[in-house]
Amino acid sequence: MPGKVIAVSNEKGGVGKTTISVQLSMELAMEKGASVCLIDNDPSGDATTAVFGDNIPASIALGNKPEARANTLKLFTEESDFYPEQVSENFYMFGASDGLSVLKSADLEPAYTFLEAIEVLIEKFDYVIIDCPPSFGLLFTAAMFAAAHGGVLIPTVPDELAFKAAKKVVERVEMTNKRMNTNIKLLGVLANKVKRPAPLSVQHYLEQMENKFGDHFFKAKIDETVRISDAIAFQSKVSSAGKSSLKAAEQITAMTNELVARL
Repeated sequence: MPGKVIAVSNEKGGVGKTTISVQLSMELAMEKGASVCLIDNDPSGDATTAVFGDNIPASIALGNKPEARANTLKLFTEESDFYPEQVSENFYMFGASDGLSVLKSADLEPAYTFLEAIEVLIEKFDYVIIDCPPSFGLLFTAAMFAAAHGGVLIPTVPDELAFKAAKKVVERVEMTNKRMNTNIKLLGVLANKVKRPAPLSVQHYLEQMENKFGDHFFKAKIDETVRISDAIAFQSKVSSAGKSSLKAAEQITAMTNELVARL
């Protein structure tokens, strides 16, 4: 059975989209034993840095050179030779460099090439996770095409701007389905970086999100915690070692379990 594609998207930066993409990938690979391929589809390369730190492999860092087989740009290039870099057991990755930015204003043809590459990858991996850029354009559209093989996860934070941005992504998904005759599934909206104890403003927006998104609003929520920030800083998975880390690890697991069930 072909694997599933999960496009992690929000049209606002700072909502923890990359953190969710990386921790979800590690949870699926390390705890669930699934084969996972993470694609950094953002020219900023934040997911690439989150996984490799300063030690970015040549297969990614060399950009559009022939030997850079694990650079995301290869997935958009016709007749290219691509293969992801192995991070750990079951966990592989295509990393981004700033060269990916040349595709922001390209026509749709590279998006179809990307979709063809995804269709190859889902024959080899249980999950292909795409960390999307925080803006609309070709890279976002390509990820939406690919998400027809799974769905879209929208991380957001409980504030006004992020709430509006999440609603916009939902509208983009609906518009793409209508115009392109696709069947992209909205996997749900995930509240991330939730302050605890929650001030009144946070409680207000959590209620607003639940009212707006209904069953699409995740029951699992990810609190704002230094444990998750530390995991990204040290290129590691959130650990359940120690009482102070246990809650963060449990939340990542709960989010992953709910997402898999929604798929």
